[in-house]
Parts: sequence; C-alpha cells; structure tokens
Amino acid sequence: MAQVYILGAGTPTPTLTRFGAAHIIEVSGDYLMFDCGPAATYKLVKVGLFPTKVDYLFFTHHHFDHDVDYPCFLLCRWDQSMGRENEIRVYGPTLTETITLRILGETGAFVHDWKARVNHPLSQRVYVNRGGTLPRNPPIVRAKDVGPGIVHSGRELGTSAKSSTGRSSLTRSRCRYACKRRILRRTDERLASHAALGHRHRRGVLAG
Repeated sequence: MAQVYILGAGTPTPTLTRFGAAHIIEVSGDYLMFDCGPAATYKLVKVGLFPTKVDYLFFTHHHFDHDVDYPCFLLCRWDQSMGRENEIRVYGPTLTETITLRILGETGAFVHDWKARVNHPLSQRVYVNRGGTLPRNPPIVRAKDVGPGIVHSGRELGTSAKSSTGRSSLTRSRCRYACKRRILRRTDERLASHAALGHRHRRGVLAG
C-alpha cells in the first residue's frame, strides 16, 4: 500500500500552520521525497521518518519555498549515516546539479563542515560509535538536471517530467500500486488533504 506524507503544502508566505512545500511517497519500502521546502527535514522527523530513509529527492522547480531546506537535508542525511546507506539521488530541472555543487562541492558553502566531520577526531569517534567504519567518506550526492520525459521508473512507481511554460519541471508522479488506498499524514494541522493535492504548486504531482 502506498503512503503519502504531506510535510508542507503552503506558499512562500509563512503562517503558523503552513509554509513551503515538501511531500514523501512511500511505496514498498522506498521513500521518495518531492521538494524540500522550509524545515522539511524537521517535519520529516516529526512524522516518524529519518533522512537516511530517503533515497530519492525530486524538485518540481527551484524557488526557495521548494528547496531552501536542501542543504540541511543533505548534511543531516550524511551526518547521521553509518556509511552503509544508499547514495541519495536527486533529480530536478536546470540548476539542480549547480545548487548541489554549491552546497557540498570542494568550493561549496558547507565544505568546511563536512571536512571537519570527516577529519576531526571527535567527529570520527561519534561516527564510529554510531556504527561507521573509518576512514569516513565525504558526502556523495547523485544530482542530475532533467528535462521532459521519464525521470525515474521502479517496479511500482514511476516519475516523469513535462515542460511548464517553456521551462522543464517535475510535475507528475504516477503510482501503479494501491493508489486508491493512500494514507495522508498531515503535519500542517489545518490542512485538508484535498486542498493539499490541489495546491497550485503541486498540481498533477500525485496522478493516480
């Protein structure tokens, strides 16, 4: 049975109950994340999921309310790993690769952080206590800019992209399995599920 976790279905305007976009689809033990808006990592943990469970991240487009928590998610997923998790695969329109490099690359904004955690004795001890084995590898992210067409295809879930007003964006995920029995789990307390699925930034993302 497929499950959908609505972490955020708001807009760029912050409110007490809604802010930004982020969703998780779980199918047969695979967790696919769509967008990574404000506090998405924190909201992920609030619904009982840990960042290391997520192996795929898809960006619909690169506005801050859809990707501002991307650095936090990548760093947290890597920092809390034991080195045996799957490599994270990230797909999105143009700039996905560039943004990823600007976060974690050799000249990226957070290179000082992950290099310290790789090399500092105290960080190495924490890593070993967690179950990791030295030497610790730097974060590896398989990021890819994608255009219209099939982006990811699994046994029970496929994700495709289509152009929107001349720009490439990920706009649809098609569940082939138990979609009629989706379970919606809300972290936005006042959010109705039909409003979330009809949110203009997410239109067509969950076609079933």
